[in-house]
Amino acid sequence: MKRICSFTMIVLLMLSLFTSCAQPERPLTAAELLNLGEKYLLELNYEQALVQFLAVIEIEPMNPRGYTGAAEAYVGLGQVDEAIAVLREGLENLPGNQDMQTMLDGLVNPISSNEQSHDPTPSPTPDSEIGLLAARLIEIFRASGFETILNEMRSEEFNAMLSAMLSETDNEPIIYSRDDIGCGFYLIDGEIFAYIGGYDGLIRSGNGIWLNVNKSDNGYYVFMGNWSADMPNGVGESIRVIDESAIERQEGRSYSLTTVISGSFSNGLVNGSTNIKYHMEDGHIHNWNLTANNGMYEVVGSTEWSDAVVAFCTECEADLSWGSVSGVKGFTQG
Repeated sequence: MKRICSFTMIVLLMLSLFTSCAQPERPLTAAELLNLGEKYLLELNYEQALVQFLAVIEIEPMNPRGYTGAAEAYVGLGQVDEAIAVLREGLENLPGNQDMQTMLDGLVNPISSNEQSHDPTPSPTPDSEIGLLAARLIEIFRASGFETILNEMRSEEFNAMLSAMLSETDNEPIIYSRDDIGCGFYLIDGEIFAYIGGYDGLIRSGNGIWLNVNKSDNGYYVFMGNWSADMPNGVGESIRVIDESAIERQEGRSYSLTTVISGSFSNGLVNGSTNIKYHMEDGHIHNWNLTANNGMYEVVGSTEWSDAVVAFCTECEADLSWGSVSGVKGFTQG
């Protein structure tokens, strides 16, 4: 009898395991699809990014990021007409959405090359010194990300070579654009910036990363996001990092080592819903949600210290005051 019972239990256990294995996988939520889409955009994997964002539209048609994300992926694939179409579809469901309208305006009425703040020099040949450097940086970026590029940009040899080449072009950008991704070097207010990402001819367009090494604090600046009309337009993330050793300390004060601004950007300025995170030296993170209008944050209150409080930390009682223009470094003095 015990043997029969044992056999029965084994059969039931096997059936349970089989039933468990046969269950279909849980479909991804809209939030999970969005996270995947953002990941693929940053990896410049536009095909997979498009799949995720279109799936978001299918299951959550009132989520504006589904439409703007799909549009960014289409632009990255060189399918501007499809990007315009998906944004118009989004505006039919969400009329008046500022993020979608701004992105649509940039695609329908792009700034012509004659209206740019600069007239880019012709793309260097692949076998030129600058062409070889740009091609190498693209391959390094694809293999290991932007941190390795920043190390290259810190070297005296890199800065000397770029400074000399940019001076030969009267400080106009030097752009190496080939296939699906390009690399450009820009001199702004005496600082060298590098861009790696999508180009439409010599105009930055699609998803890209914007890099600058800050020699004054041994840190760096990175913007990752969407570009159109040669400017940051669309969703992106701005990151400033400083070296702890460069801080001139004052008693009683704490310091942010990393500042991350996430949201939508219009011609390089924050615009719409924005999130700011301060990663403090003690490991604490201040988290603020704000509303921006063309680079200026909406004032929401005041304290005994400031009449221009733009946000209160969601995890503590710290307030944030900000009176200057906020945007992508190199496109604003804020």
